[in-house]
Amino acid sequence: GPDGNMWFTLRSGGKIGRITTSGAVSLIDLPDASMQPQDITAGPDNNMWFTELGGRIGRVTMAGAVTMFTVPWANSRPHSIVSGASPETQGLNFTDAGADRVGFIVIDGTIYGNIQLTAGSQPAGIANIDGSIWFAMTGSNKLGKTLPGTSGSFLETAVTGGPTDIASGVGNTMWISLSARNSVAKYSVQGAPLAEYPLTSPNSLPAGLAEGPDTNIWVAQTNAGKVARVLSGQVPVSTAAPAISPTTGVKAGTTLTASDGTWEYAAGSYLYQWQACSNGADTNSCSNISGATSKTYVATAGNTNQYLRVSVQGVNGSGAGTPAFSSLVGVATTPPPAPTPVTGGQTVTIAEGVTLTLKSAKRSRAGVKRPFAVIANTS
Repeated sequence: GPDGNMWFTLRSGGKIGRITTSGAVSLIDLPDASMQPQDITAGPDNNMWFTELGGRIGRVTMAGAVTMFTVPWANSRPHSIVSGASPETQGLNFTDAGADRVGFIVIDGTIYGNIQLTAGSQPAGIANIDGSIWFAMTGSNKLGKTLPGTSGSFLETAVTGGPTDIASGVGNTMWISLSARNSVAKYSVQGAPLAEYPLTSPNSLPAGLAEGPDTNIWVAQTNAGKVARVLSGQVPVSTAAPAISPTTGVKAGTTLTASDGTWEYAAGSYLYQWQACSNGADTNSCSNISGATSKTYVATAGNTNQYLRVSVQGVNGSGAGTPAFSSLVGVATTPPPAPTPVTGGQTVTIAEGVTLTLKSAKRSRAGVKRPFAVIANTS
């Protein structure tokens, strides 16, 4: 909801529930305990709106004030509700399974019966997808799509298997629970079938479904008492490349660390591969370093005068994304250690068979500085 909490309905007992992200639950009584709230959603007015199976639409404010609006036609049994296709509509669309209608309620409580469906259509789930209102018709095995800018006009698409609920998915897709086929179907937002995924629990009666923060589809299995996850097939996509630190002063023995970069579509883990490159201006000169597949890498003497980079792949339940590469980092030559100082007279031995002799350039009087030349004698 607009308050950052999750809202739910309690059909038995006539209550609306609110639960915080820390798990604190509060209940709001409806005007009559016999009322049966069904579906609930956030409205364009920053209030929560819900359907009630007794022919009413309800509104509840963040302060808990409840207002009920009676649907003005016979046999009403509102099922699902969703905000309109655009904020300018200032209202919500709802399905009415009892009256075979798709209705619209303005935030002031005025209700219109926008679409009259064929008898027995039993409209159920409804969703705002790609700027259009889509709804599932369980009884007639169809999907309906309202036409923007019209009142009462809609398109139908045949979907066998008892379509019950519908939800938007990643990559311009929509997902439908098929209660009679015990499966979940994937469609394009144009209404073309893409795939169908049977559920493992027999006769589970899939109903409500939604896209989770991991981009996968989560579906309630009414008869099985379970929630199933259907992988969307969307792998993570890089939006910002990884980076290596440090970027300067790198030499043999330096520990390099890779950042993960930034990824869309819920990367839960990452794969790393370090590469060595012979040419800092040509990434085609890069090749994988065997065994260098962790977040850190210690530069070796063999990397001296080479360049290093790392590839990172985000991974979710649907697989690994395309690798994203860091910039190149150069590995400098390690300078030799300073020599061990030696002491002695004018001639000293600095190694076996190697002497150094300091000789005066010319004679000079006492008290005058004498310059020397250094000569190595290896004979």
